[in-house]
Amino acid sequence: MTVLSDAYAGKGTAALTTADTGQVWQVDGSGDANSTPSIIDNKVTNTTVAAGARAGYFEFENPNVNQLGASWTFTSHTTGAGAAGLLIFSSSVTARITNNVFTAAAPDAPCHLSFGPSTWSYAVIDGGSFVVIGSGSYTALAADDSTVHSASVLLRANGARVTLPNGNQTTITDSRIASVAKGWPCFEIFALNASTDPKAKFTEVWADSDPVLSPRRYRARHPRMRTR
Repeated sequence: MTVLSDAYAGKGTAALTTADTGQVWQVDGSGDANSTPSIIDNKVTNTTVAAGARAGYFEFENPNVNQLGASWTFTSHTTGAGAAGLLIFSSSVTARITNNVFTAAAPDAPCHLSFGPSTWSYAVIDGGSFVVIGSGSYTALAADDSTVHSASVLLRANGARVTLPNGNQTTITDSRIASVAKGWPCFEIFALNASTDPKAKFTEVWADSDPVLSPRRYRARHPRMRTR
């Protein structure tokens, strides 16, 4: 079933507080005050342009979510380390940020999935260790602040199935995807250097707790996640 759905068209510029389906967002940013996400011109993003790493998070609590999806745009850039993140933490990541600084390490996570302009990576955080277990590349995505890109991930007992922005699917098998606890689905706006990297701007996000679906049924269930 659809647990969460939140689309930002027509919402203008406002604080990010409650999803269309009623969940209260927990929102914060790491690096500076401008890293915290909000709705700006009908998209969720942040305004930081400072040199150095910056991350903005919006999350909610639900231990049953096993699928995440999102649509976003990228701004123009001169370096390419910015990314849109689809994450599932075992506990709240924003609770570990005070005054835009991490006061403790990020929680463990069975899913830390990042999509950049031309590359993707899937990591788990287990016992505090960040381990990349899948990665790849695709033809560079448009970074014009208007072309919408979409991707999703489905966690299952023996791994995860990732639908990339180009529409291709890949399967990652690792026992830690099942053994690390779920609990806090989260979306991330990341930049390794916010002054030059592309900025992700989310137009829509969703989360599901459906049983495992075949690829055909999955695409029918979430037609908006088809790439353009």
